[in-house]
Amino acid sequence: MAALCPAPGDDIGLVRGLMATVDCNVGALTREGYGVLSQPGGVVMAVMVSLMTMYVAFIGYRMLLGRSPLHIGELTMSALKIGVVIVLASNWAAYQTVVYDTLFKGPAQLASMLMNAVQPEGSAFRGDPFDGLQVAFDELQRSASAFAGRAGAQASPFVGGVGFGAFALNSSAMLMLLSSLGVVLASKIVLAVLLALAPLVAGLLLFDATRGVVEGWLKAAVVFSIAPFLATLFLALQLTLMEPTLIALAAARGEGRTELAHAVGALVLMSVFLCVLAGAGIAAVMLAAGVRLPRKGSDAAASATRSTSTASSTSTAAPAEMQSRVAAVAAAAAAMERRDTAAPRAGRSQTTDRRITLGADRTSTPAAAVAGGTTPPLGQSYRRASAPRRSAAASRRDR
Repeated sequence: MAALCPAPGDDIGLVRGLMATVDCNVGALTREGYGVLSQPGGVVMAVMVSLMTMYVAFIGYRMLLGRSPLHIGELTMSALKIGVVIVLASNWAAYQTVVYDTLFKGPAQLASMLMNAVQPEGSAFRGDPFDGLQVAFDELQRSASAFAGRAGAQASPFVGGVGFGAFALNSSAMLMLLSSLGVVLASKIVLAVLLALAPLVAGLLLFDATRGVVEGWLKAAVVFSIAPFLATLFLALQLTLMEPTLIALAAARGEGRTELAHAVGALVLMSVFLCVLAGAGIAAVMLAAGVRLPRKGSDAAASATRSTSTASSTSTAAPAEMQSRVAAVAAAAAAMERRDTAAPRAGRSQTTDRRITLGADRTSTPAAAVAGGTTPPLGQSYRRASAPRRSAAASRRDR
């Protein structure tokens, strides 16, 4: 059970008191919540052990069934993944050093390093911006009280004049407080709840189907870690721009005057910085949206599928290539045979046919052949008919 945080003293002011209270409570919330979820023998740790057992069993079955190639690099990454899950889900000291301090204290340290570039030399607000916030808030409240005293109890802040000046200064003080300290405290509370759920989320890192939940958790943690950094940085810039107005309000109050222009100017600056802070929040969300976890398992499966398909296509392409070669040789042989067969026919059509045609009509003559439309072969134009020779006695006998 977390101990009750002590109440802040009255001498440290509103800003420091709220920051001390929230920091104490969110630290205890993260630590105790992590301890409850990572308690040995608890429900969450039992689920964690079951998830790791299933993960190892899936790897073993895939190897036995031949669906996962045995690569040393992939096995090393799987073992490293299991080790990271165990450390982050059951070791608060390692988790505090790697995750908690990085997301909680890292942005604050980075903002403190950039303060010197934002705050000019000789500024009254140079240093810790939250101390300057307390000074600016008190100054605006005192000026608002001075305006209200001049306006009277019956003056309406919506009709202009000194009454509106008091309303503008009070609104400026509250907007400055909420746009800087309010954003920082709200972000720390949400970030503490997210980090306390780490043992519950860590086990989902093992499987590709649930890795999107881990990515969403990590993106949300990054957003609520960047938000205090941006709020602190813009607070320093805001105090730098507000310093001339605060000095003028203090001088007018000392002289017993009420300058409405300074009050309206303070309200306009606070409204502008609200828009700037909203744009910075959108930029932080866009930056966190680019966070992606490596998907080694899916990449390995895809590469294994590609290698398997390549091997099968290669083994299928070998017989196909052999068949194509046989078909090409057969086609070439057929073409040669057709060419050899067509060559004599072409020669006979271009040269004179020297064959002697033995027809049934032995009485046909070359002249008759010419009359019939056929050209007699060369050298046979005046050839005698190939009829059998008959003597006169044979002719008389056959009568």
